[in-house]
Amino acid sequence: MNIGINTWGLSQKFKKDFKKTLNELKDIGIREIEPCFVLSNSFNFLKRIGFYIGLTINGTSGSNWFAHLIEDKMNIVLEYGFNVNYVHLTFIMPDKKALGKMIPTAIKLAKKYHIKGYVISMLAKNKKTAEKYFDDIRKFSAALKEVGCKTIYHNHSEEMNGTLEYFLDNIPDLELEFDVGWSIIGGADPKNIITKYMDRICVIHFKDALNNSKKDLSIPIGKGSLNVDEIISLTINNYNNGKVEYIIDQDASKNDIIYDIKEGKNRIEESIKKYAKFI
Repeated sequence: MNIGINTWGLSQKFKKDFKKTLNELKDIGIREIEPCFVLSNSFNFLKRIGFYIGLTINGTSGSNWFAHLIEDKMNIVLEYGFNVNYVHLTFIMPDKKALGKMIPTAIKLAKKYHIKGYVISMLAKNKKTAEKYFDDIRKFSAALKEVGCKTIYHNHSEEMNGTLEYFLDNIPDLELEFDVGWSIIGGADPKNIITKYMDRICVIHFKDALNNSKKDLSIPIGKGSLNVDEIISLTINNYNNGKVEYIIDQDASKNDIIYDIKEGKNRIEESIKKYAKFI
């Protein structure tokens, strides 16, 4: 079994001791890292500084790797034996052309580190906002496709009102990293999205949530309203044949976040074993 982890919720731990945190992840059996890149060479100095301050204020500067640090951090991660297949791009909003400005750096890193796909998220609350990003997404997607790299959309709760489907239905090359927890927070049933877009999903982001759509990101996987068995049963064929990857996206924790990640990993693995016998 190969279950990965997104770096977002580990920001404070990475900021305090990057290598120690990698060792803690290895100790609980994590072998894949999904980092967040900030390709800051795309921005002017003032925007770059302002954005960094913003990441510091919201506590995510440790999980977001700026352009001048990416190669050093990637080399350490690979040295420690982790795989890096997919990468999130964190960028300034609402710059509607930010993604296109990242193309040269994104291509360079994709080639060097054999990145399978870049994950983007526009936090578009409606179709009108979504349309403003179409040209830039298509431009980015076409350029990265030339070097064998996918462009993948990650949903949040804001897009569960039909905006996610609007992106996918109007940009055929766009694939999906489906965050099941955000879908619940947004009032949607994860099963419906998975059933409709199974052939477009390349990553399942595991996050749990309360059934009242409250935005509490500290719930360990298996302790909220997420039906883990349902998600596994729907996707395990594609997981086993390598078409879908499972990534834990534990954004926060009321306890030790490594402990919560371990508990979530155990719950997912329990379900994988349960449904593997039916394959």
